[in-house]
Order: sequence, then C-alpha cells, then structure tokens
Amino acid sequence: RVLFRSTLTWTGRLSSEDPNIQNWPKRRHKEVRRQIVPPPGCLILSCDYGQLEARVIQWASGDKNLLKEFTEKQKYDLHWRWLYRLLEVYPPYMNHLALASGENKEDQILKAGRTIIKTDFVFASFYGSQSEAVASVSGIPVEIVKKLHEEFWAEYADVLRWQKEVFKFYQDNGFIKTLTNYKRDGVVPGNEPVNNFCQGTAAFVVAEARNSIKEKAFAENDLALLPRWDIHDDLSYLIPDSSDSEQYIKTITEEMVIPRFNFITCPLLVEASVGYNWCDLEEVCKVEGGYYKDGKLV
Repeated sequence: RVLFRSTLTWTGRLSSEDPNIQNWPKRRHKEVRRQIVPPPGCLILSCDYGQLEARVIQWASGDKNLLKEFTEKQKYDLHWRWLYRLLEVYPPYMNHLALASGENKEDQILKAGRTIIKTDFVFASFYGSQSEAVASVSGIPVEIVKKLHEEFWAEYADVLRWQKEVFKFYQDNGFIKTLTNYKRDGVVPGNEPVNNFCQGTAAFVVAEARNSIKEKAFAENDLALLPRWDIHDDLSYLIPDSSDSEQYIKTITEEMVIPRFNFITCPLLVEASVGYNWCDLEEVCKVEGGYYKDGKLV
C-alpha cells in the first residue's frame, strides 16, 4: 500500500509515503524496483510523458527552435542532443557518466547519461543556473560549460527572455503563477521560480489526464483503467496480460496526449512500456497528440 497526497507539494505534484516510491532509483540500483510486481494475469503498464517540462517551457516562451524540435518530421530528443554535443567538445565526460551511473557498457552509460545531462545541464540552464554553478554540479570544466552556454542560449534565445521575465515577475509580485493560473506565494529561493512554474504547469497537465482516465474507468466499471501510481510525469497501470492489452495501451495513451489547454502549442508525447515487474519494462510504443497553432487545434 502506498499513500499518495495531493496537497503537500508546492508545485501541485502528488507526493507519496509509506513508502515514498517516487524516490526509488530509476538508474543506479534500479533493481530495488524489481520487487514491485503485478497480480497474476496482469502486466505493469508505465505511461511516461516525454520531455514534458521542456514542452512546458516551449508553451510558455514560444521559442521557435524548441517548437521545431517537437513538431518537425525529423524530431530531436533535447537531452540526447546536448549530451552528444557535450561529449563532442569534452570526451572525458564519458568517464564521469560511467562513474555516476555505475554502468560499464557504452549504451547503458549513454542511456544513464541522458538523465544526468538532463538534470545537470539542460534543465539547470533552463531554470537559471549560471555556468559556474553547472560546472560545480556536473564536474565539467567551467570553460567548457561557458562554450556550451553560448551555443545553448543562441539556440534558445526566447527561452532566455522568458526565464528573465519569470524571475522579474516573482520579484515584482512576490508569487509565481503557472500557465494554469496556479499561484505559489512566499519565499522562493534560487532557481525555484522557473522550476515551480514548469513543474506546476506539468502537474496540472498530468492531473487532467489522470482524472479523465479515472472518469472513463468509473463509467466503464473497469479498474484496469485506474492509474495505480503516479511518479511525477509517469502514470502506471495494471492491465490484463491478454489479447486486450493492446487496446488498453491505446486507450490510455491516446487519452493522455489530448491537449486539454489551449496554451499547448507543441504536442504531448507519451512513451508506453510494459513488463512483469517495475524494473524490467520494455517500451512498446510512443504516442503523440495534437496541439494549438494560432488558436486552432491541429
């Protein structure tokens, strides 16, 4: 049994306790997740929003280059892109990734590296960390970070403008307001104004999808459509291990990518994975939704 609470976090995200499975490792020591198994005759279905907070940043900033990355036929994964760029200009970073991840195979080191660079460089930069702070956390020489930051902000100039606007709004008004008009008052140190803006908006997107699927579960009297746990941007289900599994995956993922707010100006993406325990899940599909362009749904 896991207890979820909806009122204890500043951003509107769910929190959990007894145990707090939201803090269970996903990379190093992920084997602890193997003890979570479905009932007989069921599969675990994990539906994870892809790059959700980066998409929130695009919605808020209107950044045209980010929009291209999420909508053009040749789509890019933002975090893979900057990981490969960093390794290009600073190859020794691979040793840092191996040590931090505990992996020894190149493909697994890189897979873990995507998560590490996402936190240490991409989102640290989006949220307002300066080059010296990124270098301190990531172990990358500061001159390399400065070089990357020059490229990064030349690429995402609209994001930098928006970031400064978020900090100024907080300084002028003393509160943070998300795209869904959720407000947080009080002292918000460091980069938290931008962090709270993004996580708060993302939390409402996830909550709306979760509630819609819950309504469908009650209407159809089908408990397999009830999300069993929520790990930030990831909703997980227990679905029948039968010929019906594909239909459940289709129903849930298509519901999750519906753009329920008109500020969604690039598509939502959900990555679905299934398995017989929470550690060894295999990706089965990616599903993308529509989005609003010039006020119209496309």
